[in-house]
Amino acid sequence: MMHFGPTFLSKDALAKITFGGIGKNCLIKENVGFYFTENIFLGSNIRIDDNVIIIASSSEAPVVIDDYVHIASGCYLVGKGGIHIQAHTTLGPNVSIFSASDDYTSDYVGGAVSPLPKKLLIDKVDIGPKAIVGTSAVLMPGAKLGENCSLGALSMLKTKTKKHEIYAGIPAKKICEKK
Repeated sequence: MMHFGPTFLSKDALAKITFGGIGKNCLIKENVGFYFTENIFLGSNIRIDDNVIIIASSSEAPVVIDDYVHIASGCYLVGKGGIHIQAHTTLGPNVSIFSASDDYTSDYVGGAVSPLPKKLLIDKVDIGPKAIVGTSAVLMPGAKLGENCSLGALSMLKTKTKKHEIYAGIPAKKICEKK
């Protein structure tokens, strides 16, 4: 029987990574990419699946993942402005979270390898407790997904939501309240 990707990191391997903090019972696949680990804080009972990339380039705006969070395969978290994923939350496969992004409305045109100046939008992304983020959804700088909210697959959230609601679309809009 085949399985996708390599095995989980051992407790010894996790202990060698210089996280800002890490709890107990963390299941993290060996092929997860962590950058600026000193700015990443992991709670307990976390599972991070294959090919996830987490970048936490600012000590003033860390990436914080609370207890009982599952991050499915292929997720991409850019934490320059800070990311907080609260307890009992699930990110579906290929979710992208950007707390920093190029400002597409600006007249600054520089790209990643261009010497021309560019302007970034930088703002913390906060995902409330008991939230579910659907496959391939995107959260942009300043997005705040409320407690017990769901964000539909292939949606893009750029704003703040209320609690106990379902959002979907581009841009994400309220679909209904949760029961």
